[in-house]
Amino acid sequence: MFPRRVHSQRVADTETELPLGGNSQIAYFIGRDSSITAASAPHQERAIDLNQDAAFLAHDMPSGCNMSRDNPCPAPFIEARTDNGAFEANKAEEGKGERYKTRFQRFDLFLTDTWALEVFWCLLAFAFLAGMSTFLAAHQGAPQPQWPYGISINTVVSLFVSALVGALGSVLSTCIGQTKWQWFASPRVLSDIETFDGATRDIWGKLQLLAHSCGREHHLANCGCLIALGTLAVGPFSQQIVQYYNCFSVSSSHLAWLPRVNNYTAGSRVSPGHSQLDPRMASAIYTGILDPPKTDAGAITSFSCDSGNCTLPQFSTLGMCHSCHEILELIHANESFPGYWLDNWAENPSWNWWREDARVGWTNESSTTHYTYTPYTMLSSRKTLGFDPSMGDAPFDDLITLDFLTFNIDATCNTTMGDTETCSKHPWAVRCSLYPCIKTFNANITNSRLSENLTSYFPMKKSNISAIEVTTSENLTWSYAVNTTLRHGQRVDCNPSSIPTTTNTVPITSNRTSPISSNETVTWYPQDCVYSLGYPAALGINQFLSTLFDVNSLESHNGSVTDLFGDHWLKTFYKNGMANFSTADTYFGSLAATITASMRQTGQTALLADAIGSVLQSETCIRIRWPWLTLPVFFVLATLGFLISTIMSSAWRGAWKSSFLAAVFFGAHNAGLESLEPQSLQSDIIETAKHIRVQLYVNQQMTPVNSVINIEASQNVNLTRLPT
Repeated sequence: MFPRRVHSQRVADTETELPLGGNSQIAYFIGRDSSITAASAPHQERAIDLNQDAAFLAHDMPSGCNMSRDNPCPAPFIEARTDNGAFEANKAEEGKGERYKTRFQRFDLFLTDTWALEVFWCLLAFAFLAGMSTFLAAHQGAPQPQWPYGISINTVVSLFVSALVGALGSVLSTCIGQTKWQWFASPRVLSDIETFDGATRDIWGKLQLLAHSCGREHHLANCGCLIALGTLAVGPFSQQIVQYYNCFSVSSSHLAWLPRVNNYTAGSRVSPGHSQLDPRMASAIYTGILDPPKTDAGAITSFSCDSGNCTLPQFSTLGMCHSCHEILELIHANESFPGYWLDNWAENPSWNWWREDARVGWTNESSTTHYTYTPYTMLSSRKTLGFDPSMGDAPFDDLITLDFLTFNIDATCNTTMGDTETCSKHPWAVRCSLYPCIKTFNANITNSRLSENLTSYFPMKKSNISAIEVTTSENLTWSYAVNTTLRHGQRVDCNPSSIPTTTNTVPITSNRTSPISSNETVTWYPQDCVYSLGYPAALGINQFLSTLFDVNSLESHNGSVTDLFGDHWLKTFYKNGMANFSTADTYFGSLAATITASMRQTGQTALLADAIGSVLQSETCIRIRWPWLTLPVFFVLATLGFLISTIMSSAWRGAWKSSFLAAVFFGAHNAGLESLEPQSLQSDIIETAKHIRVQLYVNQQMTPVNSVINIEASQNVNLTRLPT
């Protein structure tokens, strides 16, 4: 019968049983210090001790073989055969003892005998570091993701760091283990092997090795321990990489809006030449001159922003603008008595308005005029024309222009003392106008507070260029057609047409204003490209402001700038005798802002009227603090350097690393160890090792030996045995 053969494999047990049939043959590789037992049907058991009975194995070993992986001794090949129950064991022919290795086994030996696995761990650590950096960069500035089970960015960072530290720990532990064999290249205390071995296991072992380094020279091992201990800080410090802060994202289900207007016509005409102002506009005017908001946007109360934080596109709207300039050259001193007057319109203009000159600083009463003046008039205001060619103040078509003549105190006057009657005073005059215009704003809403920034403005034109004032010209309006307009924050061309279309529905003259008769040649514009202020609204605003400021004054019986009689809005303008160009410009700026706000919130709108914006939802966003990433980078590079140093100080192939088998196979054999037994305590073994010095070297026969031992003077070690 053809013998059945079993391929080579290591026999780890001290005894191997081979079941045999009636007539069979079996071949087996058997290691040294083993025995083989063959069993058959007729004979229950046959046993051979390969160290004694198979003497042919001892002298047939190849010379020069050793226990290293580079030149291993082949396992003996024993052939066992039964013939009708008779057992026979013989050494097989030469060459059958070579071990067969599978591809996986060869790969395993490659990883074991070289530093390839440690290099792989280093590369894997770099990969973890790069992966974590890429992951963090992808979430820089982004809202915190809503992952299931409460998983956060820090959770993922912890996973990366744990994997990175684990990879570094594998490299460091192996390299520290290799430094143990390098340390014993010279005679060393045997207990050092326990210290080095502990350093490969836990933190306490590494601290012991560092403490052991006092007066020693295992610097490479110390560096490895320091790096390994330093990696413990990578985890906590990595939590500082990610910082959370409040941010906003655009809501997909809500919109913000802000009022804007193309046309304002609110008001009612009660009779020819007279108009009733809209109550909301009247309230806005009083607010502007008595209690103006801190910001122009503060007058806007109707806007929508559900979250309180919104962004809005740039937009244009109909509004009211203002202009102020000093007119000191129009001030004249009285010739016959103290005081000053302001030269302006003729006493009896062509439209038969009865008017008086503005006067301040009178010291005597007059009975020849319609009014009896107090000894001191501190402020005088009146309506005037804003397009006087001699003054050069005609860059716009004004709705109303007002002149103010004040009797101000000199800068040398100490107002804190309260006595301003005897202070030196001087006249000052300013002219301020209001005119319809097109305003362009940038806006945003933060914490429910609206903020607007005026980026540009453009004056509108009178529909009748020959009209002097709205109170003297029937159906006088202001309008203007623009070439481009803002739609949802994007500037687009208006593209007028010669005939009306579905989009171009507003007629405009060549002067870019609304026509005043049907005979004019017109061009048709889109509705949101035309801005206009209607006649009833313009007339109502002019007449309302005229009742407040035209031929009005502040008076003082004793010349004090604080003890005044007159309307409160004039006192607000006068500033206790300290009015100047800056305060006057601010005064009319606030008035223009509140009028604009009222127009925007109550005026007629075009199809694309309101400025539509985005609602921002409050979220938690991620900020990556990259400097904190330098710590894991440093330890990855330090570990790589430690690995390279360890390889250079040993060899790429054949290093024992942290293997304990090297100590088992090449254990110390000396009389100094004879007193130790398997039942001895570990402390006894360590104490004995402290008195033994060992050295690893290769003898002249090139056989690895580590049993050259010097026994120090004290060999009498009391051993405590475990109870049997």
